[in-house]
Amino acid sequence: MNPSLFPLRQAVAPKGRGKAMDLRRSAPEAVSFSIAMKITVKTLRSLKDRGEKIVMITAYDAVTARWAQEAGCHMILVGDSMANTVLGYANTIPLPLEESLHHTAAVRRGSNECFVVGDMPFMSYQVGVDNAVANAGRYLKECGCDAVKLEGGVTMLPVIR
Repeated sequence: MNPSLFPLRQAVAPKGRGKAMDLRRSAPEAVSFSIAMKITVKTLRSLKDRGEKIVMITAYDAVTARWAQEAGCHMILVGDSMANTVLGYANTIPLPLEESLHHTAAVRRGSNECFVVGDMPFMSYQVGVDNAVANAGRYLKECGCDAVKLEGGVTMLPVIR
């Protein structure tokens, strides 16, 4: 296991035993746990400043999020691409906000350590600043997201500010 890819996990010696256990081992007699930390903006900034790689993956459900966390991912994007990769839509445009919130909340429930980014779907932020802020707030409040993502470049600058 490359320790630079898993900076937040440590194997801890079980009580009464002399050496640390491998966290990947699942034997019933193995007593191990990780000293886990919630990934924050400060954590990500620190990794970047040290020149370390930041690992990010896309997930749409709790199981995949749990696997990502156990693999040592720092960030999970719950992308609007769930529309056509998981939900059967022809593209991302028809994805309702409610379905995106549903999947984003599932990802958060699956990972309490990773930095979770909710990708706001089409027309959930383009109508106006008040609407965008209210919908972004739903990702934070209802899903427990750490950040939201939106598309549109410089035209979305008033919404971002």
